[in-house]
Amino acid sequence: MIKQLILASSCCVVAALSSLSTPAAAAKAGKGPNEDLPTYCARVGTDDTVREYTPDLRDRTRRAYKNIRGGTDMQGQGAGTSQEDPSELDAHFKVDANFRCMDGKVMVCSVGANLPCVKINMARNIPEITKYCRENPGADNGHDLALAITGHDTGHSFQCRHGRAVVTGATWALDKRGFAKRIWSVLPD
Repeated sequence: MIKQLILASSCCVVAALSSLSTPAAAAKAGKGPNEDLPTYCARVGTDDTVREYTPDLRDRTRRAYKNIRGGTDMQGQGAGTSQEDPSELDAHFKVDANFRCMDGKVMVCSVGANLPCVKINMARNIPEITKYCRENPGADNGHDLALAITGHDTGHSFQCRHGRAVVTGATWALDKRGFAKRIWSVLPD
């Protein structure tokens, strides 16, 4: 009977302790309702969750895009977006900009044709590509498969050879978190 009481009380103690959050667990719990992304990133360090644009990031995102585009402004980007009209910028960035946290900094990625703002799939065996090569014998032509077949987030280029998918090279240099390095940059302060 005493042994059962000890076991029962130890279970309750373990359950109670596990329900308490540790500072580290609380820090990783998520962005607080009134916390902006730069503050959140500084607090958690790294979070691979890709987030959408919010208007509080407008000025910094505009400066980042100017850096990304080699000093050119937003004119002509997104059907005549004016860099002076906040509502036009917000509409453009809502569609175009993605954010995440790395090493305490906000990272920004501009979505574009063939620019995946997601973790890159580094699998060398992708069932859809294998199936395509098996079902399309004419694809054995010595050319890399189109991105429409392989996917824009694939880290390898593929060719079909004798009905099998073969890796022929890399499509992206990756940062330490597995995102395409050249399309993500630090959001300026």
